[in-house]
Amino acid sequence: MQNMMPVTLAMIHKAEHLESENKFTIGGISFSQVSVVGIVRNVEVNNINITYEIDDYSGPTMEVKYWLDGPDGGEGMAQEQQIARNQYVRVCGPVRVFQAKRSVIAFRILPVEDMNEISRHMLEVKFVHLVLTKGEKKQPAALGGAPSSNSAGFDSGLRGLNQQVAQLIGSCREDIGMHIRGICDQLKGVPEAKIRQAIDFLSSEGHIYSTIDDDHYRSTDGA
Repeated sequence: MQNMMPVTLAMIHKAEHLESENKFTIGGISFSQVSVVGIVRNVEVNNINITYEIDDYSGPTMEVKYWLDGPDGGEGMAQEQQIARNQYVRVCGPVRVFQAKRSVIAFRILPVEDMNEISRHMLEVKFVHLVLTKGEKKQPAALGGAPSSNSAGFDSGLRGLNQQVAQLIGSCREDIGMHIRGICDQLKGVPEAKIRQAIDFLSSEGHIYSTIDDDHYRSTDGA
């Protein structure tokens, strides 16, 4: 699985390009797919793709292409054409280089409906930057350990599986957070799909955030 790294446009521009592997490196950690949040400065539509100019105020703007013949087909086309100038969006996709120019080929581009999402993204980026500048590339623990009474989710209004997942993530002390596999190992018998639903809920509510990819999470309590 390729890592989906939360980044700024400046980080993409500055990253070292490993042309032979079609990957990029920042602080010794390689990536090819990114998540970016920014504002749309320009939109150009033709019969085969939509080209966006995205600005996140970290440096130069970047071109983002969404191909209309992608897996989403007509539904994707209708959704993407609703995105307009001066609208904040989240872009997910691989970074590509063509004629020395870097761009993102979006497989997903969604409008930001809650401005808190911008703050969450920047928190994720800052954490990744902290890990990179410290030069730490620790492997995630196989098990996160038993949740303590003061872990994330205690007296937070969370219940059921959401609370269990929040407590497990809060108990992890690894800098890169807890891997979803570690949560599944702790909650044997619970389908991974249910665990991922809980993670999506906790992330959207601001209880946790992803770190080096979409499978590692840390608690926002004491982050």
